[in-house]
Formats: sequence, structure tokens, C-alpha cells
Amino acid sequence: MQKRFDRGAALVALAAVMTMAVLRAWHCDDAFISFRAVEQLWLGHGPVFNAGERVQVFTHPLWFLVLAAWSGLGASLHPGAMVLGLLVFAAGLLALYVAFRDRLLTLAVVLAAMFFSRTVVDYATSGLETPLGFALAMAAVAGLRTGRRGLAVTALALLPLNRLDLVLWALPFAMVVPVVTWRGRLVVLAALAAPAAAWALFSTLYYGSPLPNTALAKLSGDTIGRLDQGLSYLAASLLTDPGTLALVAFGVAVGIARWRSDRLVRAGTVALLLSLVYVAWAGGDFMLGRFMLPAAWAGLVVLLAGVPAPRIYATDRRWLAALAALLALAQLVSGHSTLRLQVVAFPQPDSWGRNYHGALDERRFYLPWMGLFARTPLRDLPFVSSAPAPTDPELTWAMGAHAYLRPRDHAIVDHFALAEPFLARIRPLPGGRPGHGFRPVAESFWRWRDPAHVFGDARLDALAHDLRLAHRSPDLLSWERGAAILRLLRERRIAIDAIHVSREGEWMN
Repeated sequence: MQKRFDRGAALVALAAVMTMAVLRAWHCDDAFISFRAVEQLWLGHGPVFNAGERVQVFTHPLWFLVLAAWSGLGASLHPGAMVLGLLVFAAGLLALYVAFRDRLLTLAVVLAAMFFSRTVVDYATSGLETPLGFALAMAAVAGLRTGRRGLAVTALALLPLNRLDLVLWALPFAMVVPVVTWRGRLVVLAALAAPAAAWALFSTLYYGSPLPNTALAKLSGDTIGRLDQGLSYLAASLLTDPGTLALVAFGVAVGIARWRSDRLVRAGTVALLLSLVYVAWAGGDFMLGRFMLPAAWAGLVVLLAGVPAPRIYATDRRWLAALAALLALAQLVSGHSTLRLQVVAFPQPDSWGRNYHGALDERRFYLPWMGLFARTPLRDLPFVSSAPAPTDPELTWAMGAHAYLRPRDHAIVDHFALAEPFLARIRPLPGGRPGHGFRPVAESFWRWRDPAHVFGDARLDALAHDLRLAHRSPDLLSWERGAAILRLLRERRIAIDAIHVSREGEWMN
């Protein structure tokens, strides 16, 4: 009877987390950047944003391939990718249940924390790589706990391919994969590096850079400024999200207290701390909570592996009904689902919400247009219907839904350099939002694509020459293109200082 109660409590909590993920399902604006690249691929233009220009605009190669397969089967990207994300997230929850089915009451408590974690349930969808990262992480843990070494190594090796910085999460767990000799350990580490290394080689040959253009754009600021933003992001993400704060804080405490108790406790603690350090170093993100996911995943592993199952002598089914009612009431009071009833009963403000050093709750803004149950057409999003700039290619501040709704043969570049390799190599000014650096720009900078255009600055003219070879040359294997790629890899960010700057609160003109 006790075992039946434990299983019931875990299943109720599991269902509650999944229900919350469904009710909060949405797509973020950045997801449409990847969606456009997927559609370009199926149109025969390659995995690019603008036809004829090989620039990698996504940071999640594996998720991009999954999206491409999903689209190739005839499923929609918007809103269909929300369903895909929910299916993948459900697979991750199933792997978590399998991994810790011997600690069902502990699992129920941890799932309750996940239920209250806005970070976990919001990024169960969003259109980004986050649900696949969760599923791979939990599959790796399940493999380690159940003795399936092949499953663990495969899942860990796919994590950096899903997003390169997840290598910091995968590496500590790779170090506790059971092997007999150091040669076996080296084989595991080689397997961990192989998929991401293969993609980096492909990316260098095809795109002209081992890193995506978005990474070049977002990590080009000064280290002190990034640390300032990153620490602010950590504080804001934790203090506005009680579930994530519980997973991270208790995860660190249990990891230190029970360091010697279990190899997963040690691996999870290291992964958690590395994830926090990385968030601070990278400058956080403009989406509140998103970069906290690896730390939250590590925290839940530490808690589940390090905390013994509590003994609650209760077999009355009324306890399970009370638990279900409590979680349902908490969800109703939170008022954050996309159900029409809740939008009416708990209306969301028509604003971005509170701004934490440039990071904010983007879902709160995009919900009316991009929620699973949204009734306002995507085309009614304010900046989507804005008139295009009179430039060729079109110049815009919005690269997501705005660009997705433009024709695929219509070239678009952005001020934030997400798909603009020229601006990505200009050093940004201090004070921009994370991932949205403000850059001083040369007049008609988009004309670097024209071989006849001259900027009058030797540095910019040389940069334009190399970019044309790397990203636009039809001859992928020429010596001249290879030399240009090497120069771009060695080149430091170009500083342009002649610009007038004015501040307005958190924003800069």
C-alpha cells in the first residue's frame, strides 16, 4: 500500500508539471529565426537566414535538425513546434521518472518545485532547444542510474550538439560514467566531443565560422560589462522564480553536505556551479530565467540522488486528491496560462513588465500573439506590421516574427547583428541589453556585400572583402576563401568611436 501511495504522489506531481507546461506553452520571437532557416533549407537555399548568404543564425544544430525533420513530415512550425516541444519535454519527464523510480516521494517533492519553477515550465516549449536539452540531460541521468552506459554516453554527447555551452553540464557527468581504465575514460571524452566537433568542422567549411553568428554578436562585449549583466541576471532570475531558487539553492546545499554519498551528487554539484559561473561570464540573457535551466536541471539531479526518500505513512487516496487540488489551485491563482478563461480573469499587462538590467519576462509580452491558445493573429504583433526600411537588404530591429512573415527571397539584416556578420565584428558600446548590443555603424554598412562599395576605412574594407569570401563565395574549398576564414578567426573586434550616445533609463539611443 505504501508503495502504491508513493507512486501515486509522483504521478500526480508529474501530471501537474506536464499540465503547467501545456497551459504555459508559447513561442518566443527568437524561435522564428530558426523557423525561417528551416524553411529556407526545404526551399533549397540551405540552412541559412537569407538566400545566397551562408550565415549560421541558430545556436542549436541538433534542435535545428529536429525542427527540419518535423517540418519535412508536413507539420507546422508555428504553432506546431509547441506540440513538438511538449512531446520532447514529456519524454524528459519520463526519463526522470525511470531514473528515480526507487525514490518516488523525493521525486514528488522535486516535481513540486519544478511545478513552481517558471523557468522549467516556460521553456518546456518556447520554440528553442530547451526541451530537447532537458530530455537529453534526463536520459543521460537515467542511463547512469540504470547501468545503461551506452545511453548515458550518447545523450551526453548530443548535449553540446544541441547547444555548445551545455558541454559544461555534460562534462562532469561524463567523468562519472563507469569505466575500468583511463583509456576508457578518454574514449568517453572523445565520444562527448565528437558530434560538436563534427558540426564545428562543417560550420567552418560551409558557414565560414566554427561559431554561429549569434555567438559572435553576443560575446563581443567587454568582460567586466558582461559580468555586471550576468550577475544581475542571476540575481533577478532566482529572486523572481521561487521554484528555480529552491532547486538551485537546495541543490548547492545538498551537494556540499552529501558530496561523498553518490557520484551523481558530485557530478550534479559541479555541473550546477559551472552553469552559474558560465551565466555570469556570458552576461546572462535577455530572456529572464532561460540561462538558468542547466543549473535547475543539475539541482534536481543532486536533490534526487542525495536526499533519501522520506517516510510518510499515508495510504489514504484523499492525500493524493488534496495534492492534486493544491497544485491546481496554485496554477489557477498564478494566472499565467494561455487559456482564454485566465486571460480574462487575470489579464496580463500590455507591457514588457519589470526590466532587470535588460532582462525581462518575454513570455509575458508575447503571450497574446504566440501562446498555444492565443487568439490574436501573429500578423497583428505591433512591430511585425511595420513598414520595411528603404534599404536592400531590409534593415530592421526585429529578426523573429517580423522576418519570418517576409518572403523567403527577401533579404533582411538587423541592427543587433544576429544575422549580420559585418556588424557582429564591430565592438558594441557598453550598456546594451544582453544579446542586443548597440553598435556604432558605418554609413550604409549593409553595402559590404557589394564588391564595388568602398567604406574609406582600410579596416572595414578588408573586413568586407573577407566576409564576401567566407559567406558569399560559391567556391567553398578555394585557398583564397580558406585564408579569409583564418583572418576572420584571428581578427579582433573593430572599434568605432565616433558616435553620439544618449541614455534613457535602461535604454540607449
